[in-house]
Amino acid sequence: MLRRLIDEGVLVHDDDGWRVTTDAGEVALPDSIQAVLAARIDALPTAEKRVLQEASVIGRVFWEAPVERAAGNGAAASALIALEQKGLILARPTTTIAGQIEYIFKHALVRDVAYASLPKSRRARAHAGAAAWIEQLAGERVDEFAELVAHHYQMAVAGDESDLAWEQDSTEYERLRHRAYQSLVAAGASVRRRFAIAKAVELHETAIALAATDEERVTAHEELGDDELARYHCDEALASYERARALAGSDRRRRVTLAEKIGRTCARWGAFREKPDPERIERIVMDGLAEADSDDAQARMKVARGWSFVYWATQEREDPVPSAQRLEWAKEALAAAEAVGDPFLEMRAINGLATLYSDRGLFRESLEVSQRLLHLVDRQASRDLQAATFSAVSDDLLASSTDTARAVELAERGFQLARGTSDHELMHSSAPYLRALFLVGRWSEIPTVIEEHLTAYANESTMSCPDVQFGPPFAARFYALSGDPDRERAAAALLGDVNAQASRGVAPPWGPFVESQIAEYLLAVGRAEDALLLMRPVVEGVAPTKLRHLAAPYLEILVELGRWSDVAAFSAHIEPIIEVTPFLRPYLDRAEGRAKLAEGNSAGAAAGLEAARRAFELLGYRFEAARSAELLADVPGLPNRQALLEQAREAYEALGATPSLARVQQRDDLRAS
Repeated sequence: MLRRLIDEGVLVHDDDGWRVTTDAGEVALPDSIQAVLAARIDALPTAEKRVLQEASVIGRVFWEAPVERAAGNGAAASALIALEQKGLILARPTTTIAGQIEYIFKHALVRDVAYASLPKSRRARAHAGAAAWIEQLAGERVDEFAELVAHHYQMAVAGDESDLAWEQDSTEYERLRHRAYQSLVAAGASVRRRFAIAKAVELHETAIALAATDEERVTAHEELGDDELARYHCDEALASYERARALAGSDRRRRVTLAEKIGRTCARWGAFREKPDPERIERIVMDGLAEADSDDAQARMKVARGWSFVYWATQEREDPVPSAQRLEWAKEALAAAEAVGDPFLEMRAINGLATLYSDRGLFRESLEVSQRLLHLVDRQASRDLQAATFSAVSDDLLASSTDTARAVELAERGFQLARGTSDHELMHSSAPYLRALFLVGRWSEIPTVIEEHLTAYANESTMSCPDVQFGPPFAARFYALSGDPDRERAAAALLGDVNAQASRGVAPPWGPFVESQIAEYLLAVGRAEDALLLMRPVVEGVAPTKLRHLAAPYLEILVELGRWSDVAAFSAHIEPIIEVTPFLRPYLDRAEGRAKLAEGNSAGAAAGLEAARRAFELLGYRFEAARSAELLADVPGLPNRQALLEQAREAYEALGATPSLARVQQRDDLRAS
């Protein structure tokens, strides 16, 4: 308000200070801030007003050169100085475009009001001019300014009443529309590479709205599919790719590209809310392979075919392709990827073959193949691919080797790289990292990782991916074991009505691995019967090769309930996978030791429990080693009972396993020491 009175000469400053030159009551004062600013801008000298309006088109931050170019009166520099003196704009000490004087509107509202005062037909042409200038000046930094260029071109042809500017010039309108479309597509791809995926989706949806030909629509829908795939929204990604493929018509190259992306999308089965029909997807992949007419295209389609077993793995329908044929296709895929020398394709082919080996129970072969990924990790184009590589190999090492330290190292590298990518990708890495931290006893680091996982989970909670759904039950179990009831309840609340379902033997829809995590939580809070009801349908009648991640919790449940005949039968059932799943051996030894103790065989109990304790120590599983030591102390007649309990107490205290620590401290034999 004071600024307006000064601008109009009602309030002046002389040697005696500030004074009023006329009756201030005669000045009409607007009744809102916007109106005050509008009146002040309207009262500016014509040249200053024009410069302020043209600057507002560029944005809150703007540069002198495009304003001079747009105003076209040669007076931009002096007008900008005057506007700065009046407190409407500020010159910035640095600039984002080398060699250009940069300004900023002092308040965003000033810019908005100035922009609103510009005739709409003029706005469109001003936006077109700003886009062209930024493109010209950006040079090699065009990717950095892609979003700004796209904004200006879009506003030139799709802003409020922008059509008024081009009524007499349809050729120029079409040229600008096409540039707007191209800029939106490029800007969306640019921000996707920076993992600003929601913005990429927005830009590509706008590009679809501006597309005028099927060719343009194919590209825009494909880009939108790439956005959705990058954030693991595979229902949306598949829909976009299929729309693009339907529009591609007879364009063989585009159809093959889209078939490969459809196949790749559907291999991420855990990122679907509704699983696609495997027969339909595999047919698309096979059609793409038949149409591929170059070495590169054939390699991509062979890799997609190599992964196609996954489409059936999560379905109740039987895979129509024999296992031997699937394995042959996966090996062909790897050979083709290596032949073209594409590190991304090689990574996918290795992952596909390793996953297939694991699915068929060939765990040694799976680990051997998956470790080849580490030779490719530095050649991957983005850190999300690098994160996925480290996390996948970490999980394989934990399951199939005794190199726990290496597994933890890789899990940590994967997690650090996954930060700042998509929510889903973060959880692909935080879940293996949490598993590793828990096993090796780095419990003090776990709460921070849990918090990051559950924050991401809030945006992806409907996804069936095991790594996504791992978070809540793991967190609930961890906080139960560390004696934090408030956090335990908060995490358990994310499981919904699972507690009630468990008591009725109804499994949640997330798959066996997540069900085992929920069962472990129930066991940790003393609900072994509910845990058994939940897990029994998951493990009964299942081949040993499908049980490597379910066997340990199921054994623990059976032991806790004293079902010794079931323990013996299940132990015999999983014996074929023990040699290739090293971490299972100490769980089996501990179960057998407790069974011997229950039947009064002290020597057998001591042998089994001591073997478990030593094996867990060698693996670096600190909590499990402490539990085994505590249980071993229950064997009658052992001369080192107090030492075992002290070992357990020290470990529990270091871990922060408060309930276990309190239990051990209540032992008479420990107190007596």
